[in-house]
Amino acid sequence: MTEVTSFAGEHLLIGNLGKISIYLSFAASLFTLFAYGFATYQKQEADFWRKLGRVGFWIHGLAVVSIFGILFVIIQQHYFEYQYAFQHSSLELPLRYMVSCFWEGQEGSFLLWMFWHVILGWILMYRAKNWESPVMTVMALAQVMLSTMLLGVEIAGTKLGSSPFMLLRDVQPDIFSLPFIQIRGAENYLSGIQDGNGLNPLLQNYWMVIHPPTLFLGFAAAIVPFAYAIGGLMTGKVKEWVKPAIPWTLFGVMILGAGIIMGAFWAYESLSFGGYWAWDPVENASLIPWLLLIALSHTLIIFKKTGKALYISFILAIFSFLLVLYATFLTRSGILGNTSVHAFTDLGMSGQLLLFFFLFTALPSLLVLPNNWKRWTFLGLLLAGTVFALFFGYNVFVHIPLIVLVLGVLFYSVYGFVPITTQADEELSSREFWMFIGALVFVISCFQVILNTSMPVWNNLFGLDKAPPVDIVGYYNQWQMPIAIIVGLLIGFGQLFKYKKTEWTKFRLNLFVIIFSSLGVTILFALLFDLRNPVLLLFLLTSVFAVVGNIIYWVQVLKGKFWVAGGSVAHIGFGLMLIGIISSGSGKEVISINQRGIVYSENFDEEANREHILLYKNVPTLMGDYMATYIGDTTVSPNTYYKVRYQGYDRNTNTYNGDEFILQPNAQINPKMGLVSNPDTRHYLTHDVFTHVSQVPDKEAARKAPFDHFLTHELRVGDSLKVENGTAVLMFVTTDVDRKALNLEQADHVLMIELKVITPSDTTFAHPIFALLGEQSVNIPDELHDQGLRFKLMDIKTNPDDYSQNRFVIETAEKPPVKDYIILKAIVFPYINFLWGGTIIMVLGFLMALYDKRAKRVGK
Repeated sequence: MTEVTSFAGEHLLIGNLGKISIYLSFAASLFTLFAYGFATYQKQEADFWRKLGRVGFWIHGLAVVSIFGILFVIIQQHYFEYQYAFQHSSLELPLRYMVSCFWEGQEGSFLLWMFWHVILGWILMYRAKNWESPVMTVMALAQVMLSTMLLGVEIAGTKLGSSPFMLLRDVQPDIFSLPFIQIRGAENYLSGIQDGNGLNPLLQNYWMVIHPPTLFLGFAAAIVPFAYAIGGLMTGKVKEWVKPAIPWTLFGVMILGAGIIMGAFWAYESLSFGGYWAWDPVENASLIPWLLLIALSHTLIIFKKTGKALYISFILAIFSFLLVLYATFLTRSGILGNTSVHAFTDLGMSGQLLLFFFLFTALPSLLVLPNNWKRWTFLGLLLAGTVFALFFGYNVFVHIPLIVLVLGVLFYSVYGFVPITTQADEELSSREFWMFIGALVFVISCFQVILNTSMPVWNNLFGLDKAPPVDIVGYYNQWQMPIAIIVGLLIGFGQLFKYKKTEWTKFRLNLFVIIFSSLGVTILFALLFDLRNPVLLLFLLTSVFAVVGNIIYWVQVLKGKFWVAGGSVAHIGFGLMLIGIISSGSGKEVISINQRGIVYSENFDEEANREHILLYKNVPTLMGDYMATYIGDTTVSPNTYYKVRYQGYDRNTNTYNGDEFILQPNAQINPKMGLVSNPDTRHYLTHDVFTHVSQVPDKEAARKAPFDHFLTHELRVGDSLKVENGTAVLMFVTTDVDRKALNLEQADHVLMIELKVITPSDTTFAHPIFALLGEQSVNIPDELHDQGLRFKLMDIKTNPDDYSQNRFVIETAEKPPVKDYIILKAIVFPYINFLWGGTIIMVLGFLMALYDKRAKRVGK
């Protein structure tokens, strides 16, 4: 193989163009970094360097777009000589899902992240005005680091990044030892690669076409407030950065929130765990920066209105982006192992990811520490610690001191650089006080999620072996529910306060109206949701309080004005979302109860066995308030859709109530993943009926099972014979047979009989065939696998005087019938539309706030 210099069928030009584009994007981002850096610090030549920076970033951006386009062509054209196309696509993959191949692999997700940075950078180049140079310096630095993730080159024996344009034969050289490749010869190896591995079936969903790009846009947007904060440190404009950062922070909250919501809806519509949020580490990784961005949006507004909370705004802006980097490390370093179903496998880039994280964590300190022994001591310790960390791997004696050093110097240096207000402490009756408390509550929520999501990190650092809680959802809920209760209270009455000081008399009156109204609505909802748990009732009360409080504020204070009510609308949506969480979570009812105590599978635990039901085809079965009947299936490769008819049923009167619908959950037997199931859901205004299949019969294996109990019968037309659970009647004899289809064109005689097979469950027909080729007879049986019967016409005893008395010798055989069935789980989620409606309203509120900020800016 080593002597082969060329390989037939490879498309090397397009891959080389892709590699050149990667190298160009890296070089251009490095050039942009230096150009904008000089523009920031070289005031006399700032315009010259800024123009060069723009040129460099345009070249970088076009190179990134080229990488994107080239990789899509490779995937769309099925160039399986490239590892990325082979690993993530296949010939049967529909065009609409090919774009999803990008984010199934690590390289593609980094590329998507870079792409959004490019789009945001192009906007900032022409919208940031005086802030262009420092902000774009930070953007360029991020692009330099992200570009290294795609280089795929070795430097001094160390691999830097992983290229999406690596050839399959280079990544997996052992393919040349495969027998079917050796037969063809190494130079013709590609002719043996007939198809790719294919896209994960769970990603073949329209939500996964739009959810990851939206989520990554949210991740990418987190860098903009960070860049403005760092720009403030670079230029000494430690107060001026806040105003332009506010709309970008709201944009990040809106887009990242929308991405999280899309992910929840994808999980609800496509996954079979029966819910929308499982507190999976990768789900948490997207939630963590979102919580901090929400906190940041509030502290920025506090500073804009009162001149306070500047230091905490700096810290939150910095950590919002740092936690995006930390989330990237968690999900792409392989450290999560089996604790997440979403995590990527390690491609050997964990060291780069750590460098990425520590560089941006140390960046603020390096910028603001005075150019004396403090800066150089910190830099020396940082470099030494980083080298030791890369050399020793996960080591508590290296990483913990390094983390403490970097974070400690960060807090110290920013604190020393940012002027602390000398104004009096906030009044208890001021809005900024309660906004600050609310921001701290979101920080606490974020900290709790980080602490537990990072368990694999603690295990590696401290040599522990702690497993996540068995009931992971219950564990997180017991921590986050009190936080949600506090948040509901704060957003319910917080906007009633005015900045700096509030008149208590008017506040008390408004608060009384809100409390009284909330209690009335809560009682109504508690009866509707059938809630009795005191903690859940308190949760419901504060959630309703949040909604009612902001509606009253909107009507009474804002006089019903629409565009200025963005904050109130976002709060209303958040409160409705909390109500939806309570109603759908506490009232969730599994209706597929195993009443017969059947043990379905060794893979089912006690709870799963109890909450699944066996449905035989065409046998109605009572499930909750429905009579469910499995009525058949349809295969649209690679999925099989199982049709289940639901009919509303009144148990008291034993009558149907007219409500009827058909759900078609689908499943496929995937060679790598086994049974991959996708649910189907019937949406009502007041509830959802969620259904997924967990087990289906292996019909192919059942068909291959041998027949036995062979018996011979002699029948005349009209006679019947007894078979297992039924009767077979000889209906007629015919010579009208398609000989060509049966390859019997040379036969002298061909006869077919029809047998009507009647069983308690159905009626079907069998058509065995008898043929004579000279002295040789040919018998073609008809096998009815669903009934477990086989009929074979062995001979014909003719009666020349009366053909109606001809007797037909029929051999019957039996085996256990292939009973068509499915095992499914069905759940009713009451009032879940509060959740979905609330999330949409919340995102709309952020959009309104963005529009209002822009309208005021244009007006000025």
